[in-house]
Amino acid sequence: MKPVALIHLGIFSRLVCLLLFGLAQGAGAVGTDRFLERLSSETRDGRLVVSVHFIQRVQYISHSPADYGERLEIRLRGVGLAQRVGAVLGEGLKQLTPSQQLPQIREVRASGDLDTDPGVSIRFDRPRRFEVRAGNNDRTIEIVLEQGSGPESAAAAEPLSEAPAVPPGTTLQERELAELFRQARLAYNAGRYQRVNAIYDKIIASGIEPYVREATVALGVTRAERGQDAQARAQFERYLEDYPEGPEARRVQRLLDELLAGEETRDEEGRPQGEPEQPWQVFGSFDQFYLLNHGKLDDQGSETFRSSLLSTANVNWQGRTGDVDVSGRFLGSYDYSFLSDQDSQSWFSYMYLDLAGVDGRNQARLGRQRLSASGVLGYFDGLHYQFRIDDRRAVRYVVGSPVRSTRDGFVEQDHLFNGLAVDFNGVDDRWFLSLYGIYQSFDGETDRRALGLEGRYSGDQVTAYSLLDYDTYFDQVNLFYLFGNWRIRDGTVASLTLDHRRSPGLAVSNAVYGLGADDFDDLQDRFSHDELVNLAEDRSLIYRSAYASLTQQLDNSWQLQLDGGLSSLHDDSEIPGNDSLDSDDWYLSGQLVGNDLLKTGDMFSAGLRYTDAERMDITGVLLRGRVPVNERLRLTPQLRLEYRDRDDGGTQRRILPSMYSTYRLTKRASLELDIGLEFSHFNDAGGGDQDDRFLYLSAGYRYDF
Repeated sequence: MKPVALIHLGIFSRLVCLLLFGLAQGAGAVGTDRFLERLSSETRDGRLVVSVHFIQRVQYISHSPADYGERLEIRLRGVGLAQRVGAVLGEGLKQLTPSQQLPQIREVRASGDLDTDPGVSIRFDRPRRFEVRAGNNDRTIEIVLEQGSGPESAAAAEPLSEAPAVPPGTTLQERELAELFRQARLAYNAGRYQRVNAIYDKIIASGIEPYVREATVALGVTRAERGQDAQARAQFERYLEDYPEGPEARRVQRLLDELLAGEETRDEEGRPQGEPEQPWQVFGSFDQFYLLNHGKLDDQGSETFRSSLLSTANVNWQGRTGDVDVSGRFLGSYDYSFLSDQDSQSWFSYMYLDLAGVDGRNQARLGRQRLSASGVLGYFDGLHYQFRIDDRRAVRYVVGSPVRSTRDGFVEQDHLFNGLAVDFNGVDDRWFLSLYGIYQSFDGETDRRALGLEGRYSGDQVTAYSLLDYDTYFDQVNLFYLFGNWRIRDGTVASLTLDHRRSPGLAVSNAVYGLGADDFDDLQDRFSHDELVNLAEDRSLIYRSAYASLTQQLDNSWQLQLDGGLSSLHDDSEIPGNDSLDSDDWYLSGQLVGNDLLKTGDMFSAGLRYTDAERMDITGVLLRGRVPVNERLRLTPQLRLEYRDRDDGGTQRRILPSMYSTYRLTKRASLELDIGLEFSHFNDAGGGDQDDRFLYLSAGYRYDF
């Protein structure tokens, strides 16, 4: 019997889903690249840390350029068992829209091939100095902006600007202006604010761009932080008048709005009347894409495997009422099929409401959500509550039902879990430790019962994350994961990932579903509970993997990336035929990446990969480029060549050219086209051959609001 709260949650989810799915008819993204979840940010040691969350487990491999630029490319690797494209289609996004409170990030976009070489491309509001590292779990990557602080107010929104990049061949005066930016930062850190203002005034008086533009913003923010609101407002208004389309126009407008709002809340004596209400914001994205998968097999007619219109709505809202911050999110999709033999499908991945006290002690999230901690490693419908005891300790409680498929629009009645976690943070925020326990029932019986330990360390040179989940009901390790990232020296970074897990995760209900039943009652005449426990354990395979990577910056433009690893999937049961699922694979890969070779913002790479898989050996070559034609049009051509030597004596050659292009219509609207071809030639051991052709197409629009 499920709790009354969850019954009400199910009714609430259905009602909101009906209201919002009309909007969900008009958004979507490109098929295999939809694996971004959301963005979040926080301040650590005076630096802005932006976290990119993914819908699947990933391992950071490398990034380029090394630590400075306007665009950042991060190369990843999917962790764990390979996922079918259809399993993740629609659950994530291809591009994330930062909120107005995160002006440092212009765009976060998925890149590469989700199945073989996933990645993420990030565009900042201007050239910035950054650091990239693994996040606080295996679905997160962190970007640390060295100058950044909190995004909430003028005093916390990057008090100083860096000098624009100085390319070779610049004049002596431009190099002197760049040096003045460094002197301004030193003066600021020393508390010599009058000298800071004088330096920026000198840069502005030079009349040389883009130094004047950067100094105008820096001077305005510095004055705002010192309480000189009138002078700060004058600087911001000057920037917006002189640079209405400037790279920091959105941030400057927000800072100006904050100053004006603060002035309106002061009484005649100039004293604040209280903190102004946080304005309500609604932001997100809305897009539609036509998806086509068409092929022609040798000596057969053409066949269309997919022809559909994929629509997705990503709606976020946030604001404040009294002493409570209120926010929420809805992410839903509808895939309308034009083929008579395929059904249209709809689903929603997120639909939750967040409530948080302004003092930061109490936080609660209610609805469909995802949690990568506390033993809840996936989507669920329920409540996640956190009480922060102090700056270093917190207690979290979670209750709900796991979601087996995001196509389910209701709370599952059979599953229910409760979990409790205690978090500890180090004094300097460098380390984090969490202890948790979770109990899950199925049809009134124990389904899983586990204890876990989660840890994270973020140092200047080493970053590490680890998770151990031990199921006390099965008396076995359900999951162990360890990731380490080591900055050996400037320009040299190494990483290591170790992974041991049961797949699927240990749970008695796996046996019930594996036997085609819905609950224990359907099997009570055939199996005892102990027999079902043994069957569940037998149906859970053991996956192990170890991966390592090394990134070496060769010079300002070129970077060498090396990585490799091995993985195995084995069945330790005595069920006949299960050993057919066993596999042992390993691979080695190398890639040379060049940035800003022909013009600012371009990228070219060439890679070679060898894979020794269970049933074939694969040798592949990957050539990729990113070409900014102009401010509106960007092209990303790619060519993949593969040779497969099968264990049965057959061979296969594959050629896969593709082109992804995006054209920005306005600041909020863009057109996207992704088209790819596959030419495949197969020779079997008997001398026969086969030629196949495939076409992949994704075309549509995206609107950010």
